[in-house]
Amino acid sequence: MTIRLVIWGVLLMSAFLALPFEAIAQTDHSNLEEGLPIRVEDAYPTAHLNRELQLVPTYIRTRDGRDQVVLLPRFEFGLPRNWQWKISAPFLLGSAAKTGSGNVRIESFYNFNTEGSPLPALAIAGRAEFPSGRDSAGVDTMLKGIVTQSISNGLDQLHFNFEFNNNAGRREEERRNRYTAILWL
Repeated sequence: MTIRLVIWGVLLMSAFLALPFEAIAQTDHSNLEEGLPIRVEDAYPTAHLNRELQLVPTYIRTRDGRDQVVLLPRFEFGLPRNWQWKISAPFLLGSAAKTGSGNVRIESFYNFNTEGSPLPALAIAGRAEFPSGRDSAGVDTMLKGIVTQSISNGLDQLHFNFEFNNNAGRREEERRNRYTAILWL
């Protein structure tokens, strides 16, 4: 049964990627977004009224030697100006203990300062993760501060992300709070 789910997931992902989308040629390669393919994020939202459908695949080898593939489809849109919204829900496939659907995530991103002299671009993001997956509990939340500063010729940028996560429905072996800081050039 699990092998079938993996095969169907790969087939659906392949079919999606094979579709001739006009937006593929218009992708903004300078827009850094978490998970595509790195963890750091820049301080700029998607364009006003822009809509994107993204698929973030992840492979995980668990401690007990099992395989897990996480397919994270997400819909992103820019409304109103300087804002970005995302909604996503992961699908967990493979031989790992946890498979099926994951929690539904809703994220909001706001750029409150565009880069200019002397201040860098500044943004804040928040996320709520609602317990819709199997064995889920509590609404987990995240708050992130994002800074982007151009260096020298404007093509190089320095990024700093500081993230606070609260695990509201934690199990005994899980942390209640987690902090992450990322500096990227």
